Amino acid sequence: MDAYDAAKAGGKHDGFLREYAQLPSHRVRKAVRSLRKRIAEHEDKIADPDRHLRPDTPPAQRRHLIETKWPADIVRQREQIEVLQGILRERGETDE
Repeated sequence: MDAYDAAKAGGKHDGFLREYAQLPSHRVRKAVRSLRKRIAEHEDKIADPDRHLRPDTPPAQRRHLIETKWPADIVRQREQIEVLQGILRERGETDE
């Protein structure tokens, strides 16, 4: 089951689905673009944390961001893209 089907069944991201299902397709596509941009930003943070973290960031916090927080954000954002693509697919449209 993909994220869209799970959300449609009332699971994870169901509120996100309900919110975006009410919006016009151009806004849904814009959200997809925005999420893709945030994923790229998070991937950059993981690849080069020194560019994004203060030098005095505690090592434990740094590790948490690199190993847990940012990867989890990427997973959530990819799931949200799946939900948005599902909305567009049901409308007979794509995210491009």
